[in-house]
Formats: sequence, C-alpha cells, structure tokens
Amino acid sequence: MAAGWVDIFNTMPILIAGTEGQVYVNDGQLYFHSQHVEGADGKAPWTDLPPALPHAFDLFLDAVLGKDVPLVSAKEAADRVAVMEALYTAAKTNSWVKPDTL
Repeated sequence: MAAGWVDIFNTMPILIAGTEGQVYVNDGQLYFHSQHVEGADGKAPWTDLPPALPHAFDLFLDAVLGKDVPLVSAKEAADRVAVMEALYTAAKTNSWVKPDTL
C-alpha cells in the first residue's frame, strides 16, 4: 500500500489493485478491470454503480435519531482501526505486522 500527495492540481487518483483485478479512480471516473466480471476491461469508465449515499455526518445524525442507516458495525470499525495501526507500526519498524482484529 502506498499513498502520497505531491500535486495539488491533480485530482487525487486512487488505485486499488489485487490479484484478481483493479479499480482506478481519476477525475471522478471509476475504471474497473476484472476477468470475472463481463465488460470490466478497465478501458472505459464503469458506470454500473449504486446511487451515492448521503454525507457521512448526515448518516450519523440519522443513526442518532434511531433511523436504520448503512453504517459499519462497531466490530468493522475496530477491525479497520486495527489494520491502520498495523500499517503504521509496520512502516515504523520496517517489518510485517499482523493486524490485531477481533
């Protein structure tokens, strides 16, 4: 995993790659490549997406009001924090660190 912010005029492209495919977001367009999904050749923007969710703070306020909203569970949040902690520790110690997930 790598991250950087070196050009304030670039629209912050994002690349997520794995052994089975990749997703690239640039200038608000998502490109998806996978041999397992028909039409996902990564050459044209992928538009078969679900509708955007409201802003995260609006979702949080709805949850406080008792509404059913698509938020992550406490376990999912804790697991994500554990992964980030492992990434920071690995970078600091230059070693592999297994996340301490629940």
